[in-house]
Order: sequence, then C-alpha cells, then structure tokens
Amino acid sequence: MNGMMLRDECEVVDGAVAGGWIAHRLSSEFGLVRSHVPNDYEAYCRIFHPAWDLNGRPVRWGTVAEHFGRTMHKEAQWESLVRRTASRLILGGEMQGELTMTQHPIVGELDYDSLNALLGLIGTRSHQGTENCYFGLSIIEGWLDHFAEDELEPLLTLPNERTYIVMKGPLSPAVWRGIQSPNLIWADDQSWYAISDVDFDSTLFGGNQELVGGIIGHPFLEAWQVEPGDSLASDADMVN
Repeated sequence: MNGMMLRDECEVVDGAVAGGWIAHRLSSEFGLVRSHVPNDYEAYCRIFHPAWDLNGRPVRWGTVAEHFGRTMHKEAQWESLVRRTASRLILGGEMQGELTMTQHPIVGELDYDSLNALLGLIGTRSHQGTENCYFGLSIIEGWLDHFAEDELEPLLTLPNERTYIVMKGPLSPAVWRGIQSPNLIWADDQSWYAISDVDFDSTLFGGNQELVGGIIGHPFLEAWQVEPGDSLASDADMVN
C-alpha cells in the first residue's frame, strides 16, 4: 500500500486538538512508562518487538535470554541479553541445529504481523473507541516527506522533542500494509493508547486490565505487564 492509499483510508486532522489531552498526562523523565503513555490507565504492558531468523520467522526475547543464560523480565534490554560484543546471534534448540539471527528487533515501529495481532485483539476486546482511531506519525521518521504542505494540519507536540502528524481512520492493520506502522495509536474515546517510540524496540500500551491481559496472553505477541515507574532506558536492565 502506498501513501495515496493511506490517504484514502485516513484523513489528516489537527494534531494539537486531537492529542491535546496527552501531554498533561505525561511525566518528564525520559524512558519511564509514564513519560510515554498517559497516566491514569488501569493497566500497562510492554510488547517486545521480535528479532528475526534466516527464514523470516520471529524470535522471542525470552528465547534469546535463555540461550545466553540471561533472565527475561519486564525491564529487559536487548543489548544486555545478547551481550554487547555479539555481532550476530547463533541460537540452537527447537529448530534442530544452529540458527543465525539476521535482524535484531525493529526500533520505532511494530512489524506488520505484530500490529495485526494487536489491533485485531483490540477490535474484539474493546467495546468503544474502535470505529475511528488516531494515528501519530513521527516526523523524526521522515513522515513529512510523504505529505504536501497543503495536506498538513497543525502537528501534535509532546515532551522529549516528539512531534507527530496525526491522522484519523479505522482500526484496521490493512491500512498499514506495505508501509511503516504508526508510532502512536489511540482510541477516539481515549480508553487505550499505544506508542512505538522512535528510540525503543518495544511498544508500550495503556488501557483496562482486560485489554492488557489479552495482549499479555496473546500467543503471537511477547508482552509483559509493567508499571508507570518502570523504565525502557538503555541502563534500566539491572538484572542482566
């Protein structure tokens, strides 16, 4: 799907208006869950972006942690799990032989299959806020290059020097097939919120406990429940 087809499904809206509720519910300390997901949600979780093997199959962080004798936990950091000197990963075990991992977890976005799983679950579990949702596209990722100046509305500015083009459209992963996934997604009734920050290889989600529990229990997604004070900063993994 190209940019024109994205415009067929979603419309650019005034980000300052649509996301005006977000900034005052964020704290200022970079890396903490509460600095990226608005406060006051019932529950939060961290979705770990998978690594990938030679055959394009996802590899979980827990598998990598087990291989290297590390401990998988909610504040795990990829570099701490794989050891900073590893230029490539060789995993054994279930695949019957050694498996070369060719791609580390993607930073700044969910892969399409994970996005499909997440939005599909929200669509079946959330009773409100799914007909029209908001999508934030970080200008750090070069999204401004995909829009003509006369297409743009006021942008959404959030702490930590984050600025987004905001679009409104259906909660459908098909909209994003073949293009980069959005950095922010939230319900039109503000009942849930997801962010794939440009600096992180994980996606954070806030919502009710039913939604968070569904994400954690999803067979495709690797997710752990987190608290607002937990951190995704590079030095947060005190276990490994």
